[in-house]
Amino acid sequence: MNFIKILYFLICKKEIVFIASTLQYINFIEYKNLNKQNQSFFKKTKIFIRCNSRKEAKLIYNMNKKMNKGLNQILDLRKNMYNFLIFFLFKLRKFFNPIDLGIIGDYNNYTFKELYKVSKNRVILDDGTNALNFKNLFNLNKKNSKLFSFFDKKIFNHNKIIKNDFRFLKANIKNQKKEASLYILGNPWVQNGIVDFENYVLTLKKILKKYKKLKIFYLPHPKETNEILKKYSFLNIIKPNYPIEIFLITKAIIPGHIVGFNSTAFILIKKLYENKIKLTN
Repeated sequence: MNFIKILYFLICKKEIVFIASTLQYINFIEYKNLNKQNQSFFKKTKIFIRCNSRKEAKLIYNMNKKMNKGLNQILDLRKNMYNFLIFFLFKLRKFFNPIDLGIIGDYNNYTFKELYKVSKNRVILDDGTNALNFKNLFNLNKKNSKLFSFFDKKIFNHNKIIKNDFRFLKANIKNQKKEASLYILGNPWVQNGIVDFENYVLTLKKILKKYKKLKIFYLPHPKETNEILKKYSFLNIIKPNYPIEIFLITKAIIPGHIVGFNSTAFILIKKLYENKIKLTN
């Protein structure tokens, strides 16, 4: 039944959103709330997700319930559709039923590009540091397209930039107490073969030793597998239902310090909390 529903929406809907990460979803919610005058329009919008892992897809479903009250229906293309079918449907729509608005989160994704091409108007949601490749990699026709980003305009070769100030997320931050604790943001480098397991563990243990006076918690990256996490028995692991940026907002008590490894989350946490949380990269 879900397959038929997806097929129907891809063929008939006038506004479609393609998202591939939790940060792209956060940016979509910010864009939606920035355009409150079009709330009825956005209620009808279907969000198609194509994440690299089930964990990340689950985080988006959770955020949709928490932040968006489930107002937009989410449909998972990862397990229901194939690239060639989307490509074929969009080729047909280009001639017979163009899409009024296409919102995409990954301009380097082949499928997302097809949505971009078939849409009369386009909005690109930046995906953190991936946006820094915009100038070099994004060669599509930029007519009738806007970029919604929290980066400075000067890094893009595009004149239609909408600044993302994260007003919606900031408005959801209530009175929070700070405790003497430290969060370590996990990274999937071990399972991706970028860093040796022994070296990663050595680094983690150095952090534990350096900040031993604090309560320390490890928040895994969505791409870290349970198999890997079992090997970190020396850590106090928390598995949030949301990405760190949203997880912090839902807490009555926040950590005084967060340590990470080249995480884009630092940028967003800094924008949300300014100097209230110490960040160490």
